[in-house]
Amino acid sequence: MTKPIIFGINSLTLTDQEQQLFTENEVYGFILFKRNIDSRDQLIKLVASLKALYPNKTVPIFVDQEGGRVARIKPPIIQKEYPAMEEFGILYDSDKRVALEAVRINHENLLKELKALAIDCACSPVADLRFAYTDNVIGDRSFGGDVTKVVELCNAAIEGIRAAGGLVVIKHIPGHGRATSDSHLSLPRVTTSLDELNKTDFEVFRQLSKNKDIDFAMTAHIVYDALDAQLPATLSSRTIKFIREDIGFKGILMSDDICMKALHVNINYAIKDEYLANLKLVAKQSLEAGCDIALHCSGDIEEMQAVISL
Repeated sequence: MTKPIIFGINSLTLTDQEQQLFTENEVYGFILFKRNIDSRDQLIKLVASLKALYPNKTVPIFVDQEGGRVARIKPPIIQKEYPAMEEFGILYDSDKRVALEAVRINHENLLKELKALAIDCACSPVADLRFAYTDNVIGDRSFGGDVTKVVELCNAAIEGIRAAGGLVVIKHIPGHGRATSDSHLSLPRVTTSLDELNKTDFEVFRQLSKNKDIDFAMTAHIVYDALDAQLPATLSSRTIKFIREDIGFKGILMSDDICMKALHVNINYAIKDEYLANLKLVAKQSLEAGCDIALHCSGDIEEMQAVISL
């Protein structure tokens, strides 16, 4: 039985421990980071070795390759550096038609480059709205602050990704744009009213959920007081029920990285056993809350052993 987990790995090749762990425990797929990438030939061999773990099933390979500052693979391994989404948002304001075609072509070309490496998904597009007062963790990764603009540009990006045979991940559902802190480092809380969120952040994902070409949505590690004042979306059955029933997302729901500090508030990282226990707990909670897949990115073998023992 496939474990509903996407793992990062530690280095440029599979270690013996990783090989054994993944052979004994079939997982959903893998995600790559800069630590896994040295050259084009090395990357192709690594991806091939990951896919060969399960020769009788499709093994999706993911990488954060949005463009701009979020791009794990750089030239000369790929042909060019792709722009941040903000650039298309600015172009949209002056010429909507040109911007929509540009973002479609951009994502088709990007995914063609990834597919040539046998990588299936760029973990894009970002569908979060941008707000001037918030943390810059989203920032220029967003197409902008207008619902219609973000939806239209996301749909054009999705069209390009699918044309190249790539998988689509929209993120971070139900909306990370209002976070005033970085969920990699702390747990953000959004106090905006449900009425306002329904008109803005949530409406983007509600409209995108009508697009049947979307494979995955990645959850936000954010507490939304209007939905559940106690738990972040990733761990909240109430929020995930809202995502499914009100926003209407029917695809595969994957967590953001469960190593992020937003899910480990008041945990002492220096006490490894404490952290490992909580890591296993949040993985379990995310799946019980309604996520279909837990994403674990660190590549730490002890952490993977803890998570996979669910």
